[in-house]
Amino acid sequence: MTDQRTSPETAAGSAVTPAVPAASSRSPGPTIYPFEVAQNLVDQTAYFPMYAVPERKRSCVINHGNQRSGIQGTHILHRFQMYLNLPSRRAGVKAVNIAGEFLGKANLQWPIIAEKPVALPGPQPPATALDPSRSQRFSMLQSEFSFAEGRDTFRCFGTGRTFPQAGELLVAASGDITEGTGIFRGVQGTCIFIGRLDSEAGFVGSVVVRVTDPENRLTVEIVPPVERNSDIELEATYLLFRGHKKADPPEATHSASPAGGAPGGGGFNLNQVIRAIYPDCTIRGFRGMKSSSPVGAIIGNQVASVQFDPSQLSNLSRPFATVPFRGENTFTFVDDCGQNIASIRNQTSDGTIFNLHLTAAPQQPAVRIAGFGLLSGATGTLSGIEGLFHSMAFTALPPIPSSLYIVRIRDPRGLYRA
Repeated sequence: MTDQRTSPETAAGSAVTPAVPAASSRSPGPTIYPFEVAQNLVDQTAYFPMYAVPERKRSCVINHGNQRSGIQGTHILHRFQMYLNLPSRRAGVKAVNIAGEFLGKANLQWPIIAEKPVALPGPQPPATALDPSRSQRFSMLQSEFSFAEGRDTFRCFGTGRTFPQAGELLVAASGDITEGTGIFRGVQGTCIFIGRLDSEAGFVGSVVVRVTDPENRLTVEIVPPVERNSDIELEATYLLFRGHKKADPPEATHSASPAGGAPGGGGFNLNQVIRAIYPDCTIRGFRGMKSSSPVGAIIGNQVASVQFDPSQLSNLSRPFATVPFRGENTFTFVDDCGQNIASIRNQTSDGTIFNLHLTAAPQQPAVRIAGFGLLSGATGTLSGIEGLFHSMAFTALPPIPSSLYIVRIRDPRGLYRA
């Protein structure tokens, strides 16, 4: 890998924004964009990584009679730096995790729901008992975020799942931003949660919000240093990294039509590089939230498969429409000589595809993809880890993804923290 130590300024996902050329249509149907242009369109986003803890002023339990059926309560959102140090054979794969200053609050109402019904915003679903001994779905019936003394707000809706593991009730969720005010007015975005559920207090863990930012309104090159919050004791380690295609053959073009496949089956396979990325956000020094996300060196590669029904993609323009998917991922981490030092495998048990409208290229079909599941194996310096995986991608079709991955490792002794 000759570009193993590429600088953030020249890496994919940098702030350089080439103009979008007029789309060409050499035949009836597909609209064609060059690979570099399509990649840049889906890279134009702002990231807001945060760490959530319950406000703890009162119990967050939803009770129906004598049974617990979910959580409901206010959560405090802190700035959260999480990124990988460059992997090495001596140190292995280690992350920097720093919980910082106050950013805002989130009001969450997550009732447990049955496995089969399609979840929709609106009335409270029928009460279902929370059972910490088994995996269960829940609805993000209420997920309301507020920043900058209430000037900047948004709501999101989606679903999540609990995963009992090693004495903890792990939890992951994916939500679509449905409305916003202030800096979040009019944005398209995805909000993901990965952490654990305290059945008395509420959600504890990482929240990452990613929104479209084609005009760089929300993005700055540098944010002030984080103010470490010594009151927050991290109980897990979060690995975060970026994925994208390294390059396309010079003659390749990309069609605006969705990937093909027979109704009821299909999808795509991916071979990508993974890079270090340093997403951060703050309110300090700015009027409203600002984001920074320099991209660093190549640190490995990814092989993935995503299975879904391509015939359903045409429905995504309808309100609250989504397409489910399942997937598999293998991530291999390399040292500065390109030698394998560790790998992670996961099964995406709960995946959701949302619509994405690219304002600079409205003829280019695109989607937002978010999915999660338990780790299914690891090798090398990560051998023996347990935990949970989450992904979020903004993707031009056929698949030109701009992906972000988070792995939560149970790490009470901080062995995987730098």
